[in-house]
Amino acid sequence: MTRALGLVAAAAVGLLPISLWPERWIVAAALLTTLVSAAGVLRPSLGLARAGSMLGMLVFAVALITVPPAGAMPAALLMGIAILCLLDLAALRAHSAESGIEPGALQAHLARLGLCIVLAAVLLPLLAVPASALPLQWSGMFRPLLAVAGGLIAFAGAARGFYTTSSIRNGPRRASE
Repeated sequence: MTRALGLVAAAAVGLLPISLWPERWIVAAALLTTLVSAAGVLRPSLGLARAGSMLGMLVFAVALITVPPAGAMPAALLMGIAILCLLDLAALRAHSAESGIEPGALQAHLARLGLCIVLAAVLLPLLAVPASALPLQWSGMFRPLLAVAGGLIAFAGAARGFYTTSSIRNGPRRASE
């Protein structure tokens, strides 16, 4: 189940830039991103998944720069969720390959990942409200700040997933540690 979800996330990370700007070189870069991300899930290698997600972010950023921002919000939201899922599931698969994870712990982890996705889907559009309220000449100055705020939310969700995965593998921390 984690393999299938990871492959869906890898495909989303790779192919979302095409939805913004379907140029030939974006398609080539998106296919490369999909292959690297999918290899990170299938191998399982967190390094390959990170490389695929970073490549996906770069291609997505180039596509965002070149297109009008009108339809970019849903794609950006999906890209953040896809990267969160890709990195979390690749880390989970890498840790479960090293040591077994009980099915109950796996279900609890996937439920927490689902909660992070729901929170991201609720919080990230709230960041778009201040951006749409700004005059056009100011919006160019504040867009990077809003992007950083969105990135911090996604990073916090990914860090939560990583620490949750490590606690599943290592067991809960005791007060004596």
